[in-house]
Amino acid sequence: MWNHPHHNAYPDVTAFPWQASSPELGDEFEENDKIGPLQTFPGDTIIEGRYGNTIRLGGTKYDTNIFTDGSNNGMPYTIISNGQDNQGSGTTLVVEDIDKDPASIYLGSDHKFKLTQANKKRKAFSSEPKEADVYKGSQVVVNSGRLFFNSKEEGVYLSATEDIGLNAARVGIDGEEYVALDATKVYLGTEAFGEREPVLLGQTSIDWLDDYLSQFEILIKTMASMPSAPPAAVAVMKSAANSIKPVIPQLRNLLKPLLSKKVFTE
Repeated sequence: MWNHPHHNAYPDVTAFPWQASSPELGDEFEENDKIGPLQTFPGDTIIEGRYGNTIRLGGTKYDTNIFTDGSNNGMPYTIISNGQDNQGSGTTLVVEDIDKDPASIYLGSDHKFKLTQANKKRKAFSSEPKEADVYKGSQVVVNSGRLFFNSKEEGVYLSATEDIGLNAARVGIDGEEYVALDATKVYLGTEAFGEREPVLLGQTSIDWLDDYLSQFEILIKTMASMPSAPPAAVAVMKSAANSIKPVIPQLRNLLKPLLSKKVFTE
């Protein structure tokens, strides 16, 4: 009736004259006349709630339409917005603001959405992906004060052909049974991209050290039990050295297998 979302009541003041200045809007309904009607663009289909929750189905290029340009005229986009940040007198037309509106979902087919990222750290990538306000294409952008995904029966799976990025002040991964990580290469730290410092294989390294200590133990025991006479002592040491000498090349050949072929650190 009034082309305004806040209530649109048109009371019958003839039958109910007391509603002329204060119409009855229903039990517990809180009128918010600060909510502005959504600016429409040619071809839009719009659904508006009473409290700034809206759905826009658009796609037409227009001079003041910030979501379209000459390259994507006629291509569909959908904006679901819950709440308005720029509340004013309630008479000014408003356009969704992906940064300031409390919660929103933007779906584009060949569009760019000017989202300001909460965190831009992407050093874990050897080649950083495009930022949110730069990428143009088929995409879904979700923005709110908090995002919580919960699967109450099965699982949550993220799958992509190229990249999956996580960045925040703190990143925690917890598993009740196990946490598994697998890739052709695993880099721990940005300097690890150079692959100069492969990590050591745990059990393989223990086995190598055990073999080394066994030979060292033979040498120490021989030295501890040597006779005091020099000629005899030399003979004993020579015998011990000759028994250990063939083992040294074998241990040296086992050094490289101690290094991981897929996990590198800095």
